[in-house]
Amino acid sequence: MIRKIPVLIILLNVVFPPSIKALPFSSKLSESEQRAINETIGIGSGSTYAENLYALGGYQGFRLSLLSKYLSLQHLRQFSSGLNQVSDILQYELVLSKGLFHNIDFWGGFGPKTGNNGSVSFSGGVKWMAWESGNYPLSLGLILAIRQVNYHNQITVHNQTTDLFLNYFLHNFFSYFCFGIIRTNSQFIGGPYGVTISGETESLSRSLGRPLFGFGYRFLKKIWLGVEIGHVADTFTALKISYDQ
Repeated sequence: MIRKIPVLIILLNVVFPPSIKALPFSSKLSESEQRAINETIGIGSGSTYAENLYALGGYQGFRLSLLSKYLSLQHLRQFSSGLNQVSDILQYELVLSKGLFHNIDFWGGFGPKTGNNGSVSFSGGVKWMAWESGNYPLSLGLILAIRQVNYHNQITVHNQTTDLFLNYFLHNFFSYFCFGIIRTNSQFIGGPYGVTISGETESLSRSLGRPLFGFGYRFLKKIWLGVEIGHVADTFTALKISYDQ
């Protein structure tokens, strides 16, 4: 499995070129600019799935995944002249998932600084497949997730999400639709190296509904490739490669 990791990284770099840079901000942020960032970068930094949501359940092994997430900030760049130099965001995260029992799974993820990307992330969550059709390859469930991302020690985003999902899984192909509520809290660091006009550390919170759509395919019985697309103020896209051990 370890030998396959470089191949996965190369594939992810082809799909999402590493030349895309994240922050930092070069100017002090007004209250309205902070609010715009909270509703774009903040909401867009929420948990991403990009995998078959059918429960691992009592499966004795585990699932190891490499996630790449791309967040477009076109809407944010158009908000004000002070933000027109902000680049789109690319993040990587390593995720470990495990079935607990019956239809309940949990996972944890960590995204270190890589290349030009100045963000560090931590994530985790629990998934419950509450219902499975006896006649069709459909299942319904609930996901509770948290994710924290630190951008260049300038902005720290805390997200809590509750998503309902409908999952389709047949003959190695899967697709799903989620709709849920995401609550985000963005903390803007003050001080001489901070990003606030006041010089004080400030925070903003917001809750919004968000739709997610994902699909993918299983290769060689153990390798999954998944894609997810979501949109709130800006569009985000995720690619995940997973291996079932």
